[in-house]
Amino acid sequence: MFRLAQGFFGGGMQPNQQSIQDIQTDLANAQTTMSTASSLQTQTQSSLQDIVSQVETVSPDQVATQILALQTSLQASYQTTSMLSQLSLVKFLPIPTA
Repeated sequence: MFRLAQGFFGGGMQPNQQSIQDIQTDLANAQTTMSTASSLQTQTQSSLQDIVSQVETVSPDQVATQILALQTSLQASYQTTSMLSQLSLVKFLPIPTA
């Protein structure tokens, strides 16, 4: 009889039990999160496919030209560094004559 009265006056739910509305809200939130994640994944996949297609369509001649230009620039940089490392202040100071 006491349990029947508890259920009738709203005391039937345990403190850790969720109501149907709470469960529906949680499911709706989970569905929204999944939809957002799916949309983001589709956008990321599209972006990555664009990047791959751009890399795959580059002509080998263009790549070779860019590598040659970079190599020439690197050689000029090494040559300049070598020349600067050989400079010395002593070469520019006048030698006093006695």
